[in-house]
Amino acid sequence: RPGDVVYATIRPNLKATALVPQVETPLIVSTAFAVLRPKEGLLPKYLAYAVQDGTFEQQLSRSAVGVSYPAIDEQTVKAARIPVPDMESQRRIVEFLDAELEQIDALTAEQERLVSLLIERRAAVAEELVSRADSKEVRNRGIFRHVDRKSKTGEEELLSVSHITGVTPRSEKNVTMFEAESKIGYNLVEPGELVINTMWAWMGALGVSDFEGIVSPSYDIYEFIDRGEFCPEYFDMLYRTDRYIGLMKAHSRGIWESRLRLYPDVFLSLTSPVPSLKAQQQIAHEYRVKCAETDELLLKVQSLTSLLEERKQALITAAVTGELEV
Repeated sequence: RPGDVVYATIRPNLKATALVPQVETPLIVSTAFAVLRPKEGLLPKYLAYAVQDGTFEQQLSRSAVGVSYPAIDEQTVKAARIPVPDMESQRRIVEFLDAELEQIDALTAEQERLVSLLIERRAAVAEELVSRADSKEVRNRGIFRHVDRKSKTGEEELLSVSHITGVTPRSEKNVTMFEAESKIGYNLVEPGELVINTMWAWMGALGVSDFEGIVSPSYDIYEFIDRGEFCPEYFDMLYRTDRYIGLMKAHSRGIWESRLRLYPDVFLSLTSPVPSLKAQQQIAHEYRVKCAETDELLLKVQSLTSLLEERKQALITAAVTGELEV
């Protein structure tokens, strides 16, 4: 009902929460959410901010169970604590955060629009280069083989896969995703191998790795059957084109878009346009030159977005815990 705070119990580290607005229509949410109803002496908007505080999330994540979709139960939510100052202090905190976060959210939205435009520009370059090449369609199983190598220690470099930057060391990124305590059994990745996030292939979360390391078991790894015949950079670029992302999305399995999965048997059954090796190398070179400025700008925008998010979380924590007097 209006004034309730809805909190996602799956992946609590994402702090997905919302204050229910004043509406007359009856509302329901799935069992993947907890409904928090403020008691007397607690402002709904203050509660909404308090559960976004990092210390609250840490209380929940410590008890989360699972790797790809860590989840918490009702008792974990009930046991979590938040600071509750007097009503006047709550009002001041809400007014302060409303004003400060409005500015941050506006700046963040501008950066996200810029990221979308830059990704579109990069995809357009890739589309143009691929479309003009003299290629033949080759079944992916004639290009790749699916590999399944597991880490025995979990101590290798942890890698991250993004639709923006491809495969990069996680240590170089500001990632909010849940990280398991033990990484034994994670998938091993070698340089030059294609890594696809099975759950996010439909939005282009993949790339050919330049690094040796490990990724979550929910990712699939593919090695080139003959590296002397294929240019990894070409395929890294090809699979980021709108056409190919659309192809992967159309063949992914699942009911909801956010739960679509591209399984190895399906990916290997798809075809890819493959020109000669010389043409692959030339296309990869042109793409790298034409997109150098775009990629540099994308990294700067991402860095700024991360700083804005850090600033937002720091303000919420400081205001709610009393570190910042408002």
